[in-house]
Amino acid sequence: MTKPQTIADLQRLLGMTNYSRAYIPHYAEVVRPLYSLMNLKEVPSSARKRSNGAVDGKKVMLTWNSEAELAFERLKEVMCSDLVLSLPHFEHEFIVTSDASDHGYGAVLEQYIDERLRIIAYFSKSYTSAQRNYATSEKELLGVVMAVEHWKAYLYGRKFIIFTDHQTLTWLLTKKTLTHDWIVGK
Repeated sequence: MTKPQTIADLQRLLGMTNYSRAYIPHYAEVVRPLYSLMNLKEVPSSARKRSNGAVDGKKVMLTWNSEAELAFERLKEVMCSDLVLSLPHFEHEFIVTSDASDHGYGAVLEQYIDERLRIIAYFSKSYTSAQRNYATSEKELLGVVMAVEHWKAYLYGRKFIIFTDHQTLTWLLTKKTLTHDWIVGK
């Protein structure tokens, strides 16, 4: 987990960690210094919503303080702890939750253990220059395909569930053949 340099970077980090907030005691208190780094009150609301923290199209760099540094280190520590991550139970079904953005794709490998959804592993990757040109649906599908490939040791030969927030991927269920080389493994 690299230290965010811009407001947009920090927003992405907090979005990812927010996914695991149920497993992090006092999450709001841990991340409060990070939210205060954004100081969005000084950024006009029109610029915030349109350009993800950029002002006049330029990235807003963060000014780190000691409190935020400690909060970032604590967040890194807890995201890799047994509070958040669990060992896999191969008798339980795996769940792959995938998402893509303009910058890259990521996924979480999860299982229901003791009736709670637990995180087993994280995966993320930036796009290559060619992949940046993919359509949104292709980026979402790429995230799913690469996550399954990444966790094949866990998933091979087992039934598992894939969750994605991109509804148009359901068209795959109606396709008899797939043509993209990166989907069919050419």
